Amino acid sequence: MDDTLREFFRKRQFQELVMSFLPREIIKRVALRPKELDRVGERREVTALFADISGFTAISERLDPEEVMGIVNAFFGELLSLVERFGGTVDKFLGDGIMILFGVPHSHSDDARRALELALEFLDAVENFNKKGLVFGSERLTLELSIGINTGMVVAGILGSDFHREYTVLGDTVNLAARLESLAKRGEIIVGERTFELTKDYFYFKPLESLTVKGKTAPVNAYQLLGRKRLITLEVKRPVGREAEIKKIQAFVTKKDRNLLFLGEQGTGKSHLLAYAIDFAKKMGRSSIYHASLPWEKRLHLSASRAILRSIIEHTTEKNIASYIPAAHKPYLSLLNDIVDTNFKPTPQVEYLSPEERSARVVELIFNLIHNFLHKSGLFLVLDALENFDNASLNIIARLGAKEKGLIIASANASFDTARFKTFSISYLKPLKKNDVLEFLKSHLGPLRFPQTLVNFLYEQSEGLPLYLQELFSYLKDEGFIELKGKRLIFRTPGERISGGITNLFLIRLDHMDPHIRELVQTASVLGLSFPLPVLEHLYHGKKFERELDFLQERNILSVEVKGALNWATFRNQIFQSAVYSSLLLAVRERIHLNIANTFCTIFTQKEDEFASTIAYHYLSGKEHFRAGEYYLKASSVQEKLYAHKEALFFLDKAEEVFRSLRVDERVKKALLRLYHGRFKPLWFLGMYERALEDQIHAYALAKQLKEYDKLAEALLGIGLLYSRMGKFSAAEKVYKKGLEFARSIPYVQVEILSNLGILRSEQFDFNGAKGYYEKALEIAKKYGFYTKVADIYNNLGWISMKEGNYEQAIVNFGSAVEIDEKLGHIDGQAFDFVNIAGVYADLGDWEKMRTFAERAYQLFSKVQHTCGAVLALNHLGESLRELGNSTEGLRLHKKALRMSRGCGDSKGESDSLRNLGLDFLALGEPDKAFKYLSGALKIANSSADWEGTIEANFALLRYFKLCENRDKFKAILLEIKRITENKGGIPTRRFKLFLDEPCWANLIYDTLGMEKK
Repeated sequence: MDDTLREFFRKRQFQELVMSFLPREIIKRVALRPKELDRVGERREVTALFADISGFTAISERLDPEEVMGIVNAFFGELLSLVERFGGTVDKFLGDGIMILFGVPHSHSDDARRALELALEFLDAVENFNKKGLVFGSERLTLELSIGINTGMVVAGILGSDFHREYTVLGDTVNLAARLESLAKRGEIIVGERTFELTKDYFYFKPLESLTVKGKTAPVNAYQLLGRKRLITLEVKRPVGREAEIKKIQAFVTKKDRNLLFLGEQGTGKSHLLAYAIDFAKKMGRSSIYHASLPWEKRLHLSASRAILRSIIEHTTEKNIASYIPAAHKPYLSLLNDIVDTNFKPTPQVEYLSPEERSARVVELIFNLIHNFLHKSGLFLVLDALENFDNASLNIIARLGAKEKGLIIASANASFDTARFKTFSISYLKPLKKNDVLEFLKSHLGPLRFPQTLVNFLYEQSEGLPLYLQELFSYLKDEGFIELKGKRLIFRTPGERISGGITNLFLIRLDHMDPHIRELVQTASVLGLSFPLPVLEHLYHGKKFERELDFLQERNILSVEVKGALNWATFRNQIFQSAVYSSLLLAVRERIHLNIANTFCTIFTQKEDEFASTIAYHYLSGKEHFRAGEYYLKASSVQEKLYAHKEALFFLDKAEEVFRSLRVDERVKKALLRLYHGRFKPLWFLGMYERALEDQIHAYALAKQLKEYDKLAEALLGIGLLYSRMGKFSAAEKVYKKGLEFARSIPYVQVEILSNLGILRSEQFDFNGAKGYYEKALEIAKKYGFYTKVADIYNNLGWISMKEGNYEQAIVNFGSAVEIDEKLGHIDGQAFDFVNIAGVYADLGDWEKMRTFAERAYQLFSKVQHTCGAVLALNHLGESLRELGNSTEGLRLHKKALRMSRGCGDSKGESDSLRNLGLDFLALGEPDKAFKYLSGALKIANSSADWEGTIEANFALLRYFKLCENRDKFKAILLEIKRITENKGGIPTRRFKLFLDEPCWANLIYDTLGMEKK
């Protein structure tokens, strides 16, 4: 560039000249991002107007081209003043034609209507221009316009390269507008279908026959614009409010009445009701804790509970938290460290909890902490958008509501499943009626005088949704369409209807922002509805972040609150966020998503796991598929640590979807291998064995290709486990033995495989074979210090000794397990060991010792709040008391066990409790009640595929039919027991010792079962 040009570019004259070539707003955006011109672009609904001037051909034949240009410029000069007046933008001149846009770079509430008003003004301008007269010689020339208008989505942006660029729009909308102009006759205005729909209330139209347009396969509906309509103002009646909901809130706050749940479509005012509840409670001296979850949090186990706990911690101290936890739960307080930022010291009871126990205890801790804190403090929960809450948190909230009144006010969308919330008082909110609008405005803005035209306008544009009423009123006030004179509002209508609906209304607000703030909002929209504020600040390139953030808060676009140790920003309106996001070009969105993902990784290096699913989403949206897959794997691991198997599976499936979209190379193969191994656990616990088997077969093939033999051995272990669970014992054994070949250098896998082979042999009643495998596993486990596995193996050996009738050895084996679990501090393990020993003494008929060990087991289970284990111990304890002659006390304990088993969903425990209750009633001389409970026990055992429970229930029924002297039924039960046990090693004669003292029943047993008489 030479010095002359450089000097000219610095002059104000040049700057003003440039402004006539490009819209001022576009120049500002280019100046903001000169190296990222695609940030200027956006996707918008626009109205395109094409006008072609007829009559210049004759002039051109008679005049010099320079003179023709002078006339054209003079004519266009008059038209351009009209374009500016109606808020349009000249896109380009097309020889003797012109292309004008409404909706970019600024949107208006009535762009389509403005375009039609401009078109009518154009025709008037042509008529006035012709009146001035263009005379050449003896001939008077006249000019005429043909106009085509169409509305629809376009991509607006800067087109071209370094050699030449221009700001324009592209899309079928523009092409159709040009075609409609070519079909219009002189003096006609033809509009497309969308333009007609948006403006039919304000203009008269004549439908035209469907047009065949080049480039369109289907005929196009078009309409000729005839003129304006006269608009009529509608009468407004006095409105009513939501008195019923307010009364419920007041009763809840002042009387601790029923918990409340407000349901409704988006914008019906649910959040406003919650805000009223918070404000009313504050005036009445009650405080609250507010939380709203986001859509992506629904898949994050206990995410809502975590947020509520953090708020509770802000109201108290970590030390005080322990005071809200019952004594029985305090040993497990350290489990909260994984949920919130607490630092409770782990206890031995926690270290050896099973995954299921950990998950259950975490939920109980959270429930007790929240309930006791609310109960003692008098605070209540205000929960917005329950449809976005995770399932575990919803269960806790439902339990809280069932436990006590006056604790929760909540909202959810209209389709929310309320089955768990039957104890709540549920209200369904509908849009306001037309005669409700005035009361709504007065309640929010005070006792002002509202013009009826304003009330009509607000109702029609908001469709009776309070949220949109407020948003629309704010816009009208900000833009100067509403002025306050005393207590009277003066309203200048921008058009009775806002074309494009409420979405375009929000884009209008965006367009009127300073370019820096506008870009800030666009970046925020890609972050999502709610996001950590440090991420936005890191991404933003401006120097006045705090000031511009304050502006967005003052304008009610963003709100900021502290969550944990972070400031979080939230869009006050989801539609606004969605509208801004949708307006961005796809390429721009992708780049911002990628920057967001990288920013999360940069500034949250210590909290990557917490944000893993968010990072994965942004990498995926930014087309970084492999990194997205890796973060979905991280997200699944986070959920698995919380024993949220369904949520973990969701993220694993997302990861697989992402990896499979890539070209399969070694990197992808390794990622898929990790995925298959990670997915085994959730699939196993969810009972999805066929799918888990398919995964492990894929894992085996990949491990073999990659020569990762440790992973190959793990895959074979998984396949063997699944075959065993599915009853394919021979296939399982074959796979296990193959796995041992690859696990020679992996001791823990060897122990697992050998133990599983032992279990497999036990299930086939090959006890010698089982013991051989157990002994090998025991040797390796002891050598490498796998003591938890050592205890498990001793228990398995004890079970075999019992089946073989070697009770002395069984007690020795179970005793060894007790010693190990005691050293490990594994209280649950000790309790189960004592139950096993009690079972030995039950077989021996030593009821006193059975009672002793059952009592010890129950005490330990109660200490660690292990409900299912406590049910098991109570059933043993009650049985021993019954056999010792105290059937009444046994009955009491078995009723308690039944209640507990049903409370925790333990079907085996429920079946055992019912069976024992039946036997209790038999001992108490109430056979009718006995039969009812015994039949129930058999039904539940059958439905849950509990074959051992089925056998025990049938043995109990033998006692009943013996008492009733019903030999036919007795024989039928014998045959059923024989059928069940045929492939399970048969039934030892000792199980029938209760019946063998009486010859008639003994003979029936020997004859029916083909047993040798003794």
